[in-house]
Amino acid sequence: MRLFRPIQALFIATLVILMSGCLRQELEEYIHFEGVAGPAAASTLPDPVDEEWRDYREGSSSRLAILLLEEDSAWLGLVSGLRSFGIPFRITDSVDDAVRHDVIFAYPRVSGALLDQGETDALQGFVEGGGTLIATNALSGSVKELFGFDSYDESRSRAEIEFMPGYLTEEFTHPREQRIRLGNPERPDSLIGSYAYSGPARIIGRYEDGGAAVLSHDFGAGSTFLFGFDLGFYILKARNGRHDDAYREYVNGYEPSVDVLLRLIWNIYSHGEEESLRLWGVPEAEDLALIVSHDVDYAGSLKNSPAYAAVESANGVSATYFMQTKYYQDYFDLVFFDEDTETLLHALDQAGMEIASHSVSHTDLFAEIPVGSGEEQYPGYQPRVQAMGKTVGASVLGELRVSKYLLEQFSPQEVLSFRPGFLAHPRELAEALQATGYRYSSAVSSGNTMGHLPFPMTFSRDYRGFTEIYEFPVSLEDEKHPPMDQRVDQAVELAREIGDYGGVYVVLIHPDVTDHKLRFLEEFLPRVRDFSWAGSLKEYGDFWSALDRVAADVSSDESGSTVRISGEPVPDGLTVLLPPDYILPDTDLPGARFEGQRMVLEGFSGEKEFSFSR
Repeated sequence: MRLFRPIQALFIATLVILMSGCLRQELEEYIHFEGVAGPAAASTLPDPVDEEWRDYREGSSSRLAILLLEEDSAWLGLVSGLRSFGIPFRITDSVDDAVRHDVIFAYPRVSGALLDQGETDALQGFVEGGGTLIATNALSGSVKELFGFDSYDESRSRAEIEFMPGYLTEEFTHPREQRIRLGNPERPDSLIGSYAYSGPARIIGRYEDGGAAVLSHDFGAGSTFLFGFDLGFYILKARNGRHDDAYREYVNGYEPSVDVLLRLIWNIYSHGEEESLRLWGVPEAEDLALIVSHDVDYAGSLKNSPAYAAVESANGVSATYFMQTKYYQDYFDLVFFDEDTETLLHALDQAGMEIASHSVSHTDLFAEIPVGSGEEQYPGYQPRVQAMGKTVGASVLGELRVSKYLLEQFSPQEVLSFRPGFLAHPRELAEALQATGYRYSSAVSSGNTMGHLPFPMTFSRDYRGFTEIYEFPVSLEDEKHPPMDQRVDQAVELAREIGDYGGVYVVLIHPDVTDHKLRFLEEFLPRVRDFSWAGSLKEYGDFWSALDRVAADVSSDESGSTVRISGEPVPDGLTVLLPPDYILPDTDLPGARFEGQRMVLEGFSGEKEFSFSR
């Protein structure tokens, strides 16, 4: 991680702000920047695009095969989950095609209505011959023996799953890994449907009522695994914020329910496929992706920002500063985005920090205000927060357009990242961000999404298709008691838990004070830097969005295995988790180095091959 230039300029900026801007704020209710007006071009929301499963057909037989038995299903959730965890997969609607793989995930259910007898027999023969078959909601009597159940019981009242000890679950040592949430037990009407199975199969996980939720069964030379709920629908429901507050902790705690299920799928796949690869979600073979961010939404936060940037720079960290462009006085605060703010923005840029948007008004009603016309411009855009629960003149597009425009007018950076005030999340946020030129969002908490992994956002938080925007949930923030400097140990432990599976750890700190929050940062950063990659949201977003488009395939013969990695581009530092029985070369390969079974690649465009003996 690069170290940044000294940031003395930030302290000069602080003096400028203190001596001029802050004194003038008390006298002025509105700042008009002469000659500044825009943005000129209108913003138009993109039309929703239905994802096409056939776009995921390509790939080698080393990938996990998704056997799609019903197009009108929540398969998009499986795609979201597998992409965020880095599991190579391909989708097919042909049983004959699927059985060329070693591991198949039949989705959304196995029933006589979706499979004829010949297809059922083909799947049974696949497992008998040594294949691994995963399924959700097996409802056909013809597959009872295959999956090892005698009967099932349907319910809409189950909210939790407890995992049993075993070779696939031995890494689940945290209580919240051993027991996950499917929904909010206090809102039974919102729970998803589930099936509990009984029979000779091994039980991997049980519902709170004792019924079997996840089964494993040996059949011939192969194995089957059965989930008693719709995994794709569950993932979409969580990531779209539609699970009715099912989390155990909204933020500042470990909430890995979605991630645990993805880890379980990975464990099943990697046991069943000798050539299994995983695209690790952290650059440079590090365990954890750390993003330190600041919400600058208070006049006093401007003068405090240089102190935080100094600590981050000293630790080789490029942080993200979400700046509110408050050019008027209202219920919340005085004017603090004025001509003098430009000095601070340039100093932050010189220190290697990212400048991002935190809206114009920081309204608590951001999730409820109108989308807007897409023609909002400074200075005509004049929203006002008149009280908590009362905002006038604001729109979603106005908040995005005008804040981005002003930040780009007064800083040398292109603004690509956004976070709303209060983490208020309008339904149309993703398409509004896309329409206004953003790429990255950090608008929800890890509790909201039931996990600590990035993911592509869908249109209108729905089930149809992906936008071009990526979401990076917040895992830790500064407003919980006790003060931050008294919970450093807990924050470091949370970092290690998320790093166990290559997750992302977004830290949110308001620089409104410098005492306990700054002391937290001074102690926290040195303790996590030895096992983390640390950078701004844009830096990690650029890496992760490129990683999300990388293809990973394997071909093998008697002489060994050839790994093919392709992308436009393959990002520098991309890490590939190799199978444990690959024999690594004595020296690094051209364009690759090795950290144990983690292969770290230099960036390139196109395709490269790497050969291994087994």
